Amino acid sequence: MPGGDLAVRERDYAYGSADRAGKLTAYGKDKSPMVGVVLFRDGKRLASFPLAKLLVRTKLVSTSVSHIQWLAGDTSFLSKPLGAQLTMTTTSFRKLVFDTHTGKLSAKDTADWKRCDAIAYGKIKAAKKGSATHVMNPA
Repeated sequence: MPGGDLAVRERDYAYGSADRAGKLTAYGKDKSPMVGVVLFRDGKRLASFPLAKLLVRTKLVSTSVSHIQWLAGDTSFLSKPLGAQLTMTTTSFRKLVFDTHTGKLSAKDTADWKRCDAIAYGKIKAAKKGSATHVMNPA
């Protein structure tokens, strides 16, 4: 690959927990902030991103008794060759784009995404078109 070998280490199913306030806690001896993604080039660390920085809204992760799942949908892209960008979507529908040459992260969060209390997904439809309050009902 021109520009050197590139590798990504990610923990889409991190060993730890998230409490109701969204505080992420790693299990095991290492109590440092949970790392979500690390980019390497030519065997050297290019960039590292703590999970809390990637998520922003840490309350919107899926948890089990021992793990935090923070990537949404199909993660098979992680086993494919890397291009100039690596794109991931979190369980809160935050789109993360990593520049694989510089290690920079970009995420465009909308005002609605930043201020909403909960995120619903699946088929939904408007209860009443043109009403002053826009209520959504399951389809």
